[in-house]
Amino acid sequence: MIEPLTLLVLVLALAAGLASAIAVTQSLQPGATGFYRSYLTHILLFNLLLLAGLVFQVIQPQPQLGAAAVPLVLMLMAALKLAWLGAFVVTTTLITAHRLPERRLQKAGWSALALLTLYVGLTWTAWFGDMPHLLNASLYALEIFVLGGAALASAVLLRKARRLPRGKGQRSARVFALFHLTLLLIVAATLLASWTRPGTEQFAQPILNGLFLLLFNLFPPFWIRQFTPPPPKSQAGQFESLGITRREKEIILLIQAGKTNQEIADELFISLATVKDHNNNLFRKCRVRNRVELSNLFR
Repeated sequence: MIEPLTLLVLVLALAAGLASAIAVTQSLQPGATGFYRSYLTHILLFNLLLLAGLVFQVIQPQPQLGAAAVPLVLMLMAALKLAWLGAFVVTTTLITAHRLPERRLQKAGWSALALLTLYVGLTWTAWFGDMPHLLNASLYALEIFVLGGAALASAVLLRKARRLPRGKGQRSARVFALFHLTLLLIVAATLLASWTRPGTEQFAQPILNGLFLLLFNLFPPFWIRQFTPPPPKSQAGQFESLGITRREKEIILLIQAGKTNQEIADELFISLATVKDHNNNLFRKCRVRNRVELSNLFR
């Protein structure tokens, strides 16, 4: 049975989550879609994860459901946690306009699948074999891995923010990293309290989950409004807002004309390596992955 206060907090949190999803969706712009899509995935997965945790709290005390449903819910929660961690790492990476190599993403995906398989094997063995110590050890090990990975990604973002040009972009990255580091520390403290004082977990955990979800979902609209500039209405405005130099503007126009890198180098009397350096700088400034996305951004 869900307490009325817990239900109220959960409803408010989910309403805030819907507002966050709408805010992120409305912010989707050409050239920044990779970041906003990963950010939206990060929000949705976190909401699903907390809902799965609520389901786990409801069914765990019920013997007629627990024997069959608890292992499945634990597997679902583990998959959501690992998927959320992946989305969060990609999001923090894209804030600094860097892109994870495809090979590294594939390797991370296979590693997550192997970890999930190991976790499911341990938890199911512990559950059906009536080994509570092994079950608790598996649960807390995964929690520590996910929280530690997210905290590390936030710390890396905080360190990379120092290298960004001073201004709104640097403040944006710092606020994002510090907020999530604080939230993760609160979650870790709650996890530690439930570990050392299991008697308080049954009452406190559901309402704390709802409060965490509410706090988490209130952040994206605020962050987007404060730190994401509105899209310029003209191409000149786009160039100015992104800090595009005169030479970079020339290269953009030649890319839109269908010129290759070598043809651009010949026309501007610069080396091919210089053209590639300009391309990389443009990809970083505009948060795009290739020449096609760059051309579409200014079309």
